[in-house]
Amino acid sequence: MANKGVQSGFQITGIEEVKAILEEVVPKEAENLNRSTMFAIASEVKKLSALNARAQGLQLISKAMKAERKKSPPERPISVVIVQHGPGAKFDAWYWHFHEFGTAPRFTNGKPSGRITEKGFIRKGKNRVSANLDGIIREKFQKVLTKRIKAVQKRNRAKK
Repeated sequence: MANKGVQSGFQITGIEEVKAILEEVVPKEAENLNRSTMFAIASEVKKLSALNARAQGLQLISKAMKAERKKSPPERPISVVIVQHGPGAKFDAWYWHFHEFGTAPRFTNGKPSGRITEKGFIRKGKNRVSANLDGIIREKFQKVLTKRIKAVQKRNRAKK
């Protein structure tokens, strides 16, 4: 499916320029688009981290990962990747941090035993997104903006 925004001459050159234009034109819409874009980036980190966890045989941990919005001021939205655990969690992966950060070596009768090596599946996903952050921001923002434009057009057609 072709991107209608790009076809009509819409070009995203830099996130600061986009933010300035949107704040000038429609400040409330700019906040919503900014929040949605940040959540989309967190979702990308979650997706790559879950793929890393699955590749290392940690299926339950990958199922327990979730991108989540945190309460924050409208001009600085915060979205995070969490691993659900505890009572009430659909997939209880309380042990995820042992695999992410590793454990200290233990010795039984002078022999090393029971050490979980550091796997860093979330860190690897975050680093992959950080390496191409500008491209990912542009891609996610274009998707969010195109989706929002379609929703506004649909709403305006329904009002007529």
